[in-house]
Amino acid sequence: MRVVSCFPLIFALAACTVPGTGGDGEDEDDDGDGGAADGGSADGGSTTWEGCEETWIDYIGEDEPMVGDSWTVWLYCDDALLTGPTVIRFDPLDFATVQDNVVTWVRDGKGIMRVQTGAEWAELTVVVGEE
Repeated sequence: MRVVSCFPLIFALAACTVPGTGGDGEDEDDDGDGGAADGGSADGGSTTWEGCEETWIDYIGEDEPMVGDSWTVWLYCDDALLTGPTVIRFDPLDFATVQDNVVTWVRDGKGIMRVQTGAEWAELTVVVGEE
């Protein structure tokens, strides 16, 4: 019975370089921060986070809602629609119900709706009329 040795294959693979790294896989000029130390990022963009100058809640629905009416709501930041996980809260807590980003008013009176997407948020005072 003949035994095949894997050592020649292992040595041949060890001599290969990783594509895209330029040689031995080490970049002498790279300090390991992806370019963040000089204010850039690995993809050439900026790594500093800038908050919105203005955020506001936009909605589709009646401007003067009644109990039972619904609004579809989302948050804007400097004329850009914010996407991602969104949290919608109310004061008082039982002022409305939420399903995805659709708000249904269940109580009349005055309340505050707070919408948050990521680190950005806005509040809107809403007056809901009786049915």
